[in-house]
Amino acid sequence: MALPLALATLGLALGCATPSGEGGQGPVIDPVGAYSLTMSSESVVSEASMSIRGTSGAYTGTVVVGGTVAAIRFVEVGPGQLNVRAAMPSGTLILRLTRDADYLAGNWVLGSRRGSVTATKRRPEPGAGAGMPTGSG
Repeated sequence: MALPLALATLGLALGCATPSGEGGQGPVIDPVGAYSLTMSSESVVSEASMSIRGTSGAYTGTVVVGGTVAAIRFVEVGPGQLNVRAAMPSGTLILRLTRDADYLAGNWVLGSRRGSVTATKRRPEPGAGAGMPTGSG
């Protein structure tokens, strides 16, 4: 009984371990650029846009939803992941996105409201690098 439990524990530990850097989602996303967003909730679908500028640790930008402009206050990137926090008049908008083929998909939260979001990078910002890496990663 002890051996199967030990093997199960080892298997769980190995299954949860990921090498640093590349994870399972490919290279770290370059967030700089302009994005088209589709944000959905239970009853509403909204088109929005997001623009991110700057360099690691000093990203800025805006999210525009239905004519409301929100200043981006925080950007976190990781292997295949992009997390953004923007200051809306009604609170902090949080976007949690993961690479899914050639676009990003995930969820958004604003206070007690939440839903799903997809993002497609439109073009690199002037003077920016190549943008979001593509490929099998």
